[in-house]
Amino acid sequence: MTLTSKNLIASAVLLGLTWSTTSEAACSPAQVSGVWEVAFSDGNSCRLRLLGNGTIKTSDSVCYDPDRGVATPDSGTLKIGGNCFAEGEIVLGGVAIELPVQFSNDRTTAAGRYRVSANGAKGMVVMIRVP
Repeated sequence: MTLTSKNLIASAVLLGLTWSTTSEAACSPAQVSGVWEVAFSDGNSCRLRLLGNGTIKTSDSVCYDPDRGVATPDSGTLKIGGNCFAEGEIVLGGVAIELPVQFSNDRTTAAGRYRVSANGAKGMVVMIRVP
């Protein structure tokens, strides 16, 4: 067996172990509570405080739109499932933004898509936990 073959086999085994670890991860709402920096692919961003029950604490949260400035969210939720996948929404200026995201195993990052229900705009979203 060549060195390249051994590397490919080792990589396949490692990938299999990583995949099985990822698929077995369990999350609870309390594990993702805290402050999150949220970046949308359209240039907008938010700093959100997520409570242990999945509610976004609007009085401690703020969003920024380069064209409109700073705004406080009207409401928001992010309900996380046991598989670390979350579905939720932020309501900003009366407009709902859907957020289906997948949290990392260490609960420090999340990524997914967003969709603005009013006009169908959509794109990518990345979330990073702020210490």
